[in-house]
Amino acid sequence: MAPSPSRAMSDRPAVTLSARAPSRLRVQGNRPCHGCSYHGCDIIQSVVFTRKPRSTKSNMTWQQEFWSWMSPSRVPTAEPPAVGEKAPSTHKLTVPKDGKPTIVAFLRHCGCPFAEKTFLNLRDAAAANPNVQFIAVSHSDQDSTDRWLASLPDTSKNTQANLDVVVDAEREAYGAYGLGVSSFMHVVSLAGLSNLNKLGKEEGIWNRPTESGNRWQTGGNYGIDRNGTVQWSGKHERADDMSDFKEGVALVTAH
Repeated sequence: MAPSPSRAMSDRPAVTLSARAPSRLRVQGNRPCHGCSYHGCDIIQSVVFTRKPRSTKSNMTWQQEFWSWMSPSRVPTAEPPAVGEKAPSTHKLTVPKDGKPTIVAFLRHCGCPFAEKTFLNLRDAAAANPNVQFIAVSHSDQDSTDRWLASLPDTSKNTQANLDVVVDAEREAYGAYGLGVSSFMHVVSLAGLSNLNKLGKEEGIWNRPTESGNRWQTGGNYGIDRNGTVQWSGKHERADDMSDFKEGVALVTAH
């Protein structure tokens, strides 16, 4: 069983890196490593700790990185809104924004290479479509999201008039759009790991520090027309899924 996210940090075993084997976890204390039988430390070692070094400054600790692999608390999760249905709004996410066609991108955790690539694509789409509103939703906390945004290339593109970043650490909006906790293979499929390596080698986008948020939270993209109707629906089936925003823009502006 995965530990409850409400467990106090003092109850968690300290996690450090072995000096002799940098890709392995060493758990200190007399308790077993929580979660090993659930998600597997081998996956954590191969995906999280074997990566290109970065110069990004962060308050990230190995404990935070480790706990991002634990199952998060469940939130009420609706059925994903289908094309033709009214788009749900929450107290943090109101659509359509300013009566404009709106593209909403629900990101994976800040630090995920696929979340970074998705956001960079969203920025480019916003620059190319000034009459469409673009919203990125992060489930990492505000401070972590701000630091992640500041670490991205060409940060001036983060502040476009038609681009918003909404922090939904409670994952209320995620649940309203049918985005719950993913399966094991959603995160660590062989194809996904291959694309992770490809993204790093070809575009220089590698894992960044994961200060908050969770790797098992699913992402997705939705397009809402000016009347508040869903015209484009894209719940991600794998962690490496990245929708074509040009397709979404074409659909929301046609109505």
